Order: sequence, then structure tokens, then C-alpha cells
Amino acid sequence: MIDTSSSLNLDKNSLSRSEELESTLERFKHLKKLDLGVLPTTNQQAYDSVKIGLEERGVEVEWKCCRALLRCPVCQTMHG
Repeated sequence: MIDTSSSLNLDKNSLSRSEELESTLERFKHLKKLDLGVLPTTNQQAYDSVKIGLEERGVEVEWKCCRALLRCPVCQTMHG
């Protein structure tokens, strides 16, 4: 189980999460636009590989990161 109360844990696990997301999205061959909402990281670059890969396929991608020092709408904790 992942401790979601720590931004360190969220950012540390974002690499495996981004790889899992990429793998899942590869199945959607006709995807044109994707809004991932708020992702569980304060590091914008944590999901850059997902964005780059999707943009290369012609998919428009957007998302937001958890904002540091504000309550995260995803996990309801504060990230530092």
C-alpha cells in the first residue's frame, strides 16, 4: 500500500504510475483528446513521457499537478 500522505512518496511512485498510464493508453488507438484532471504529483515533469508519447500520436493532452502547500483534490492531503 502506498502512503499518499507524503509528496515524496507521490513523486517517487509517479514514474511507475506514468509507465502504467502509458501502457493503458496504448490500447486506445483512436484517442484524440485526453484530460487527466489532477495527477498525484507536485512535479510537472513526472508525466512528461506520457504527454510526449501521446502528442506524437496526435493526441491533445492536458492535466494539472497537485499544488504544493494546498490541499490536494485527489488525495485530500497537503503536499510540501
